[in-house]
Amino acid sequence: MNEENFNKILGILDNPLALLDAGAIDCGVTFLEYFVSNKVPNDIMYEIQTRCKNFLLTLAKELAERIPNNESYFVQRTVRTEMDVEVSKRSRNFTDYDRNLLFELVIQYKHILENKKTDGTSVKQKNEAWDEITLKYNSSCQTGPRNAKQLHALYDGIKKKARKNLHDDKKNLFKTGGGTFTPQSDELDLKIATILKPQYQALTNCFDSSAAYFQGKLLLLRWLTI
Repeated sequence: MNEENFNKILGILDNPLALLDAGAIDCGVTFLEYFVSNKVPNDIMYEIQTRCKNFLLTLAKELAERIPNNESYFVQRTVRTEMDVEVSKRSRNFTDYDRNLLFELVIQYKHILENKKTDGTSVKQKNEAWDEITLKYNSSCQTGPRNAKQLHALYDGIKKKARKNLHDDKKNLFKTGGGTFTPQSDELDLKIATILKPQYQALTNCFDSSAAYFQGKLLLLRWLTI
């Protein structure tokens, strides 16, 4: 429906001669039965019908004025680009190359993405950073294009995996009394722990009962990075 037709609708709604009198409007059997059974006077019933008519008229005007904007909004929401369609399909699993590529891109924006602030400006900067990362990632990845939401989830996942693997390595080191064991962590895990060190290094206290625990963790990180 074009703008000319919308203006015609608004013109009809603003023309009293084009509208039925409130008393001539059929409000339904239930409406009439209620008023008849309760013996509501005709003048009060007419007043209520007039109020209903005015409410519906106001509602119709609001809808008619908003339809152009709503139509444009829904068109934008429903028209999908070729990239969107491709991403929505079942994507191939991420490879080690993809994970390393993403992390190398993310650390370029570390000062933005690892900022713990949640104000409007910070959130906007983070969204823009993820958009830029997505463009760069999709130009070099091996397993097909991804959207920002998928890459954000992958980034959270590889950080969580690194934390778990390093924790398991620490437990295994204590189990063997400092002997040999098979590390669960890989090169990417160690890189993450090094670059995002404050998130992976616990506060130490050489006087409490957990001192040996944390000392072992620091020794493990040094040993794994040799």
